[in-house]
Amino acid sequence: MARKYEVSIEGRPVVILDKELSEPPRKRWTTHSLPEPEQLEDLLDIVARTQEGDGSWFAVNDPEALWDSLEASHHPVVAAGGVVSDERDRILMIFRNGKWDLPKGKIEREESLDEAAIREVKEECGLTQVELLGPLMSTWHTYPWKGRKVLKRTDWFSMRSSSFQVLKAQVEEGIEQVRWMDEAQRRSILPGLWPSLVPVISAWEGELDRSRT
Repeated sequence: MARKYEVSIEGRPVVILDKELSEPPRKRWTTHSLPEPEQLEDLLDIVARTQEGDGSWFAVNDPEALWDSLEASHHPVVAAGGVVSDERDRILMIFRNGKWDLPKGKIEREESLDEAAIREVKEECGLTQVELLGPLMSTWHTYPWKGRKVLKRTDWFSMRSSSFQVLKAQVEEGIEQVRWMDEAQRRSILPGLWPSLVPVISAWEGELDRSRT
């Protein structure tokens, strides 16, 4: 039984965890409690009304039940994407819908997660050669789409490619720019990133740090 879940709800980072865990709330996050009996509707209402802090932290009796309710009330979508690094340890970012993003997309029929991730990276960035290094992490986020409430799971993979390849943005997907970014450039765009992408980049940087030791 899972005791902790992380999800971005309508753009706000949310953690739902078992109150018996000793993990303290993250810095600059707002802590919340739910009335008994714990209901998903109450959680969603609190998240929608909360503006302060960098995220919402819920310590509850049964995190799995709340997560099951979230999944049951949302249409599921599965996607895959990549954190692509070059020989200088820069990562490939795309600019779409007014925000910097990582290349990703929905899985096609009879396609594996890693196949989808590589295909999306190639299509969105114009790369011809990409090396898959391994799985990185999964993220979840909700959003409205054509009158539906969607819960998207994105499986992320570490990849490697050469910066000597010509980059070409997939304009038909609304991508305006494709750019290699070093650490300083990544730090400068962090405040404007989708919240669900921040832990992905942090996980990749953690792998990079471990590889250097």
